[in-house]
Amino acid sequence: MKTAAFALACLLALALAAGPAAPAAADPREVLPYNHWAYAALYRLAASGLAPFWAASARPLSRGEVAVMVAQAAERARTGSPGQSATTGAASQSAGTAAPGPGDLLDLEALQAEFAEELRMLAAGEAPPAGPRLGLGVTGWLSSGTAPRDSRHSGSGVELGRLYLAGRVARRQSPGGTQTSEGSRGTLAGLLDEVTLQAGRDTLRWGPGARGAFLLSDNAGPLDLLRLSATGERLRFTKVIGPVADPERWLYALRLDWRASDTLRLGLGEVVVGQGGPYWLYALNPVPGVSYAALVHLRGRAGFNDNYNLALDFDWALRPGVVFYGELYADDLILTPDNPFPHRIGGTVGLFLRDPFGGGRTTLRLEHSRVTNWVYAVTGHTADYIKAGRPPGHWCAPDCELWSLTAARIVAPDRTLEVGYDLIRKGQGALGDTWTDAADAWARLYLSGLVETTHALRAAYTFARPRGSSHTVGVRYSTVANAGHVSGASRQDWFFMWEASYGF
Repeated sequence: MKTAAFALACLLALALAAGPAAPAAADPREVLPYNHWAYAALYRLAASGLAPFWAASARPLSRGEVAVMVAQAAERARTGSPGQSATTGAASQSAGTAAPGPGDLLDLEALQAEFAEELRMLAAGEAPPAGPRLGLGVTGWLSSGTAPRDSRHSGSGVELGRLYLAGRVARRQSPGGTQTSEGSRGTLAGLLDEVTLQAGRDTLRWGPGARGAFLLSDNAGPLDLLRLSATGERLRFTKVIGPVADPERWLYALRLDWRASDTLRLGLGEVVVGQGGPYWLYALNPVPGVSYAALVHLRGRAGFNDNYNLALDFDWALRPGVVFYGELYADDLILTPDNPFPHRIGGTVGLFLRDPFGGGRTTLRLEHSRVTNWVYAVTGHTADYIKAGRPPGHWCAPDCELWSLTAARIVAPDRTLEVGYDLIRKGQGALGDTWTDAADAWARLYLSGLVETTHALRAAYTFARPRGSSHTVGVRYSTVANAGHVSGASRQDWFFMWEASYGF
């Protein structure tokens, strides 16, 4: 706590010493951080039929990509017409676009202010400004109490052009009780027609879940990566390559999002953790689906025990303002009847209500996730999908069940209040565990041993200014039964955090 407070004070003093400055020039090539408020706003607009669902299903995106979707949403809200495709400008048929409510108009107002320069450049057909852009970004995180399992990273740094160098000032406690420190974001990005190229360190998040994601999330912090993405009228392709935690474990990720209709998005994601350094066939594979599984099988015949992970996800607008979504994750599917071991799987289902109480300013989300034991690890631990003691996927895994209810109130374009409740049931399965035999695998498959049960209440208030400061203040209270998987043990935990960011 004292270390974080001292670091934050130094960073704020540096910002004040620098004096006032004009906002940095907009650059459509700049990559928008995965947790920027614009993604949540675009998802709310997607629920109303004003934006595509993939605005939030494969983060991060470039500011240019987001600006195109904001322009499309504004046109639909203004005219009630289908609007323009997010990439080609072609008209797309809209089935289920509701008249924009007060919340939609507030979201559009905030997004148009945030991306005002990009929208102007888009309307005028201007190219991005030439030369580097100099800017400073300062972020600090203060926290007190027992950090929950889903606590995330924060960072601070200096930005030169599209290079953002960041070092996290918060101390974060891992499940084992150790303190970690690492750079949180450093990225170079550019555009080549409709293709975005990014290299450096960043945090990715794939899938529709708000409380967690099984393939890629912020749970284990940022990854060193090379990312390529391309967007068409109905398809969006993403490819990621990078080391997981050491030179002997590499991640190869591939994702395809398909706008089956204006009310349905389907996603396919794959992650392979390969042992023994970079493997060029994994790196160059452009075909989602069976190709990675076939390559893993071929590598297995050569003696490599690579770790293949697959997820299917969707967003489906049942009607304007009501979205049913889900994710099905498979670490290992047993496809032959003579294999005595169980599937290692997880999944999420959720329901998002854009305006359940009228007035257009309140959203409600119910989400349920469950995952078996044994996920993210392989026998011998040569290709574990684990970084710094955490999986880069869902924070609740393994051996866990989560029920979550979240309500968000759009107080003003730059102010959102969120309150929520979580029920977490955690079995004794530990990350990195592997079974001894088939009997052990089945006996400890799901909610094994003495189950620890947590009831948590949480609240967070976020306010932001276009291209300037943003703050989040949050508090969490929880009660834990069978704490630490000890029969009859109980405890009560408080957690408080404040995150402040400033950029110019």
